[in-house]
Amino acid sequence: LEALCAAPPEPEPERDHRLLRLAACIDQLAPQARRAVELRYQHALKPAEVARRMGWTTEALYVALSRARAVLRACVERVPGEEEV
Repeated sequence: LEALCAAPPEPEPERDHRLLRLAACIDQLAPQARRAVELRYQHALKPAEVARRMGWTTEALYVALSRARAVLRACVERVPGEEEV
């Protein structure tokens, strides 16, 4: 049991595919939204620090991140070849 718990999990093809799609979707974000997402999640900065660096209020950052996450979620879940309406 200890050996099984210590072994790295098997790669999940669907998860890997979704991560690749997420990276492509992040590239499609507007420049300011992409920068906010990268500072917050890639660089793990606190919201107040991201807002300060971007010259925004913390509230504006929360709104921008919420909108960016919604766009990313829709992009990742979109079926390849499906066009936006």
